[in-house]
Amino acid sequence: MYRDATARGSRGGSSRGRGRHGDGPRDRARTAASARPARTSGTAEEARWPLTRRGWSFLAVAVVALLAAQVLGRRDLLSLGVFLALLPAAGLLYLRWSRPVLTARRWFEPEQAEVGRPVRVHLAVDGTVNGVQALAQEDVDPALGTALRFRVPEPGQVPAGDGPRTRRVRGRYRYELHPTRRGVYTAGPLRLRRQDPFGMTARQVLTGEADVVVVRPRLVDLRGGQDEGWRDVRGLSPAVRTTAQSDIDVSTRDYHPGDPIRRVHWPASARHGKLMVRQELSTTTPPAVLLIDDRLGAHLSRTGAAFAPSASSGELVTSDGFELLVSLGLSVASELSRVGADVVVRAADGRPLLEASPTAVDGAQELFARTAGIDDLAEGLAGLSLRAGGRDDGAGARRSFPRRGTRRGGPGRTATDASAVFDPAVLRGLPHDVPDGDLFVLAGELTDAEAARLAALAGSVAAAHVVLVVPRPDAATRTLDRLRDAGWAAVAVDRHETVRSTWQALTHEHASRPAQRHPLTTGPVDTPLPGPAPTSSRPGGHSASRGSTR
Repeated sequence: MYRDATARGSRGGSSRGRGRHGDGPRDRARTAASARPARTSGTAEEARWPLTRRGWSFLAVAVVALLAAQVLGRRDLLSLGVFLALLPAAGLLYLRWSRPVLTARRWFEPEQAEVGRPVRVHLAVDGTVNGVQALAQEDVDPALGTALRFRVPEPGQVPAGDGPRTRRVRGRYRYELHPTRRGVYTAGPLRLRRQDPFGMTARQVLTGEADVVVVRPRLVDLRGGQDEGWRDVRGLSPAVRTTAQSDIDVSTRDYHPGDPIRRVHWPASARHGKLMVRQELSTTTPPAVLLIDDRLGAHLSRTGAAFAPSASSGELVTSDGFELLVSLGLSVASELSRVGADVVVRAADGRPLLEASPTAVDGAQELFARTAGIDDLAEGLAGLSLRAGGRDDGAGARRSFPRRGTRRGGPGRTATDASAVFDPAVLRGLPHDVPDGDLFVLAGELTDAEAARLAALAGSVAAAHVVLVVPRPDAATRTLDRLRDAGWAAVAVDRHETVRSTWQALTHEHASRPAQRHPLTTGPVDTPLPGPAPTSSRPGGHSASRGSTR
C-alpha cells in the first residue's frame, strides 16, 4: 500500500511505487481514487449549516419569542428570544476558536493488501485541540472493514501550554482492515466531529489525506502437498539443471530397435558392454499462455447486470464469476512460474490484459517471469475491470452492451471486437517455443462461433486447458464436448466455486484424458513433436459439470 500524500504538518510523503517521473502504478491508482469527492480532500469543513437539532430548536423558539414580544409588547419575551438566539451564535464562535491543529499519518502491515488477508493499520495523530473532546473516525471503505472511532484528546493528556483549554495530542492507534474484494480503496482521511459544550452546533473536519489501498486478488497455492504441483499433474520429472551453454542436456539410454545408428553413444556403449544411444533432454520450460476473457458481455449475471463502480466494488466493473477467474488466473500463473515457465498473459482478443488497468506497472507488459513478474501481475490485476464488449453470435452481428466497462478517471477503453475473440491471431508474436507449452483459457459464457474458434486453438500448443464460469454448468455440455473433441481439457463451473475446487476439477479432467506425451522440460526430443490431440469424446462418461465438486 502507498502513502498517497503528506498530511499537513507531517514529515514527508512516501515515494514508494513511483516511477522516475512520478507515474508509477500507485500514482495512477491515486488518480483513480481521487475521483471520490468527499474522501480525498485535505483539512476542510463539510457541513454548510453546522446547527444541530437542538440548535435549530433553540433558534426556532427564539424567533417565536421575538415575534410574540413584538405583538404582545412583553419585554420578558424579548429577553428570552435574544438569549435563545445568542446560544447558537456562541456555539459557532466556539467552533471557530477551538479548531484543532492535527496531523494524521498511517502505515500498513503488511504493505501489500490481498483479498482475505487482514492488514494492520498503524495510525499516528499529533497536534493540539482546544476545548472539549472531539469524536474522531477513520474514513474507511465498507469493503475494507469497520471504521475506527476514538476521542481526541484522550483523558489524561497534558496541556499544551498555550492555554488552560488547549491539549496536546499524541495518539497511537491500531486497527485492522479485512479486504473482501480486490480493487482500489482509500483509508482516511481522519474525520473529526466537534461540538460546542451546549450541543448547539457541530462541525465535521477532515484532517490529513487519504491513503490508497490497492487490494490484490487472492493468490491460492495450487499444490496439493509439499512437493505436488502442476509438474506432478503433468507427469514430468524435475527440471534438469546444466552448466552448459546449450538448452539441451545429453544423457544415454539403452538402444531400442529402430533407433538411428547416428545416435549411438560409442563411449557409453563400450563402458556398459551394450549399445547405448543419446537422449537429449530440454533444460528449459517453454512459456505458457494464459488468456482471460474480460468482456462484459461474457460475464453478465442472469439479470443482465454486473457490479458497477462503487466503494464496495473497489471502483471496478466486475462480477462474481470474473472475480473467480482473476484469482484463478493469478494462482495458475504463480504455479506455472514456480515450475520454471514464463507466462504470457493476454485478453481473449490478444491484447495485453493489463493495458487499461490503473494499477499495472506497465500496461503493455504481457510476459511475466519468476516471483517479480507474478508480483507485477498481481498488482495489475488489482485494478482490472470488465471491458465493454459483446458476444459473437456467428451471424456477422454482435450483441452490444452499454459502455459500462469504461473506467472513471482511467484511460479510454474501447469495446472489444467480438470477431477477434479467440481468433488464431491471439497467439501471434509469442516466443518461438510456445507451441511446446501449455495454453490456459479462463472465460465466461461462449457462443457457438466463439467456441468453434477456441476449439481450433488446441492444435497450436502441446496442451490446452479451459475453464468456463457459467450460470448453469450442466447446460454447457455441448460446448464442453466440442472443446474436448478438439483436444481441450475443459471444465465448467459456476460463480460460487472456489479457486481450489476449480483447479481440482481441471486436474481431474486432465488426468482422465488419454495419456499424451508432453515435451515440457525433460521429454526426449529424438521423436517428432505431437500434432493436435485426436478428436474423440471424453472417456469414462465424466459429467460436464465436473467443476461442481467442492
